[in-house]
Amino acid sequence: MKQTHVLRLLAGLLSTVAVMAALFYTFMFWNPLQIYHVNLLKWIPILICALSLGAAGYINRETPLLLLPVLFLPFAVFDLFKFFYLPFVLVLFAVGSLTLAVTRPELSRSTKVLATTSIVTIFAFFLFSQPLRIETTPASPAAGSDLAVVHTVWDFTEQKRRTLPRHVLATPNGQDFPLKNLRGKTHLVTIWATWCGPCLAEKPDLEQLKADMADVQSVGFLDLSIDEEASAWKTYLTENNPLGQQVIARSPDETRRALDIGALPLHFIVDPDGQYRSFSSLKQAETALRDVDS
Repeated sequence: MKQTHVLRLLAGLLSTVAVMAALFYTFMFWNPLQIYHVNLLKWIPILICALSLGAAGYINRETPLLLLPVLFLPFAVFDLFKFFYLPFVLVLFAVGSLTLAVTRPELSRSTKVLATTSIVTIFAFFLFSQPLRIETTPASPAAGSDLAVVHTVWDFTEQKRRTLPRHVLATPNGQDFPLKNLRGKTHLVTIWATWCGPCLAEKPDLEQLKADMADVQSVGFLDLSIDEEASAWKTYLTENNPLGQQVIARSPDETRRALDIGALPLHFIVDPDGQYRSFSSLKQAETALRDVDS
């Protein structure tokens, strides 16, 4: 290996790490746009991947192709922010490979245009497949409030039917609860947490809805907690004895990604065949549920 190749690779690695660090800090810690639940948005690591490898690829545009996989070593950073998981990591590697292709002088213009178009398409898909919400009034834990006022820029997930993924939750006694158990009748699934102020605020209305429809055999209710601390969840169950099935995420991060949870509270109307629609408003979910029952 030539010394120039080694120096270019080292420069590429340093530039990749520098760009990743700067962008992760900007989005995840500084967050000047006050994006709500920014750590769940998949378009952010895709953007970071394209920009960081774009810089590294430009530095190494004369480096032999066989040496370019070295530039993917900094991808380990994605694991720190819990984005390094299958199958999403394959998307990151695909975007990285396409980005490097754009920087190669030996490739034709049409090939580079195709690669660029592919990158933009992948980015746009993930950008618009998740809700984008901006905090207008941030939560104030110091004041004892978990409430945050958010403005929804877009949300194309509501009303769209999707299929429940293969995912396993846990019951209060620690037994497995596969999501496939919800098949067979219509369910209202409420996703919440004990630390979520808006979730607790709507609990009385939710419990009243459960009581009103207790005799409806074709409808079931399931409350899914994404608490990190199961003890807080169990304490709430003991003190309040909510109606319906109660389950908790074994891994909140995995559950958030599996169900594409971008904000709390969140409600799913799950059809008997396992198809579901999401609603950010309990009132909207209640209306949809009563329409099914009527």
